[in-house]
Amino acid sequence: MRHLFGVTRGKKMGQVVKAKVKPFKRRASAVCITIVGLFVCFAIFMACYTFAGDMTKKAVYGTGYVIAAILGAVYIIMRINTMYATYISCDGENISMCSWDNDFLPYNTDGSVKLISSFVPAKTKHMEFPVKDITAVYIGTKNFIKRNAKTNEDFLKNVRDFERSKDRYEKKQVQSMDIIYIELADGTSRHMPIVDYDANTVKKILKMIIRKNPDAEIKTGSREYRLTRISDNKE
Repeated sequence: MRHLFGVTRGKKMGQVVKAKVKPFKRRASAVCITIVGLFVCFAIFMACYTFAGDMTKKAVYGTGYVIAAILGAVYIIMRINTMYATYISCDGENISMCSWDNDFLPYNTDGSVKLISSFVPAKTKHMEFPVKDITAVYIGTKNFIKRNAKTNEDFLKNVRDFERSKDRYEKKQVQSMDIIYIELADGTSRHMPIVDYDANTVKKILKMIIRKNPDAEIKTGSREYRLTRISDNKE
């Protein structure tokens, strides 16, 4: 199997288009992860060296290095979960979506101690469904989805906790993020954030949906993901 610019070619299924976070964002994250990873290794080495030495304050310094190593490792895990864990893909017949289990943010939002839970990466969930079952696709902010989507009870339920959150950072993130929301023929829906996703790859997936299911409504509130030309809908 070969991967190139978000396109996967398999022996059995033809072309698969996978939309993810923009490549330059992922490359920048890889650099940060490498640098922090080296720092973590250094901190572990210094912790071992300090505890094994004869320093009078080795417990204090050694503990400091251990804490630094733990914080660095948590940063790496959170960065990986933010930049590499989610995607949306289409092979022309089916849509696959991988998102965080809280639907919006890459860390645990259910913990009783917010300071601690914010450093716990959210689990991911996988959703798959046929393109032919899609009745509508909306891309935009949560308010755009609320104005336009028809079967949005699950979405409203999931987003309500964030709208009422006392955490201003959480509220701001969910308020402004781009979300893809897909309605299905059985009255259910699927949604996930596509913050910093490669817009061209997302538009390729929209075109694949139109080709397979021309009756599906495509509506975007974000210029970045908008199919501006009629020919885009028919390619």
